[in-house]
Amino acid sequence: MKKIGIFGGSFSPTHNGHLQIAEDCLLEMGLDKIVFLPNAKPPHKTVDKFSFDTRVEMLRLALEDNENFEISLVENDPIKVHYSYNTISENFYNGKDKFYFIMGDDEFLNIRSWYEYEKLLELTSVIVFLRKYDYNSILEKNREIIEKYDINIIKNSVISISSTEIRNRINEKKSIRYLVPEKVSKYIYEELNYFDLMKIKKDLEKKLSKNRYEHSLRVAEYCKRLAKIYNVDEHKSYLSGLVHDCAKNLEEYYMLNKKVNSDIILDIEEKNNPKIQHAPIGAAVCKNLYGISDNEIISAVRYHTTARENMSLIEKILFISDKIEPNREYDTVEELRKIADYDIDKAIIKFLNDSFEYLRKKSQKVHPLSVKARDYLVNMRWFYGKTWYYIESIGW
Repeated sequence: MKKIGIFGGSFSPTHNGHLQIAEDCLLEMGLDKIVFLPNAKPPHKTVDKFSFDTRVEMLRLALEDNENFEISLVENDPIKVHYSYNTISENFYNGKDKFYFIMGDDEFLNIRSWYEYEKLLELTSVIVFLRKYDYNSILEKNREIIEKYDINIIKNSVISISSTEIRNRINEKKSIRYLVPEKVSKYIYEELNYFDLMKIKKDLEKKLSKNRYEHSLRVAEYCKRLAKIYNVDEHKSYLSGLVHDCAKNLEEYYMLNKKVNSDIILDIEEKNNPKIQHAPIGAAVCKNLYGISDNEIISAVRYHTTARENMSLIEKILFISDKIEPNREYDTVEELRKIADYDIDKAIIKFLNDSFEYLRKKSQKVHPLSVKARDYLVNMRWFYGKTWYYIESIGW
């Protein structure tokens, strides 16, 4: 006799919380396998973000490395309402294997509203994972059911992630990294055009010069390359590179755009230097026209010409990628490319120092933000170098 878990849901999308729940149930209950059961038309919820085929593909990607997890597509009819009792009795129950139906505490508290719930509980054991409520609350409300049927409550802490939260973050153009498996994240970003990449690319290709657009594509690819080296979000990095020059040579056009101009803030140096105005204007374009609300991307675009103190890694990656993308040609560019592959701060410091020297010879003014950015990076390297030397010296 095999012990088989049945884990139903919309999986819209599959997230790390689902996988942790399944793993806990597998180990605590000694199950032989868990069958994930995506529902094309759940009776208790509406699924509107992803199609059934898309949800199945994301689930497949999430499970493909675990031989104890598999998928059943018996609830794939998008017209029919699928009830758990019918699904298990018609497709799984065989009289010899023992089945465990896995559900959340909120679902278990409302089990009496389920179709033929008593027959379901007679047919299969139940595993309840605590997510929103504590054990005593469950016991108090459903004591009669717990005492009558084979109900197993998993007390392990569950990762607090919801598919609704993830869909909201997708709609808000925020990162979902660390919330879903890496393969699922990549699928959403690349296959489903998360951040509306194709729409943005078409708009950039239409508005920018051919050379500027091709430069943007090269910077985006270089950002993605460095993001992989430094283990940060490749998709956010790529997008920041793609849009960084979205306002280049379009400054006056966007200054007159009512959707954009209210969010454009130029400092004194930017007001006096038209060559760098596209950065703050571009940040406003990203937010108001492209629907990008991720502050890290917006900030990377905002400061890609000057740099600033305490930049995030994505900001640093965009700043240096813009300066060393493959078509850039100047005396130290190859050296900077090599440095950037192993020490991005060192590469930025060298580029800024070289730039300061160049501007000094031209009797041109250095932006104060650039000086502060350089000094901040130098001081942080000094601080951490001293701290590490001290730790080693006392034998920690």
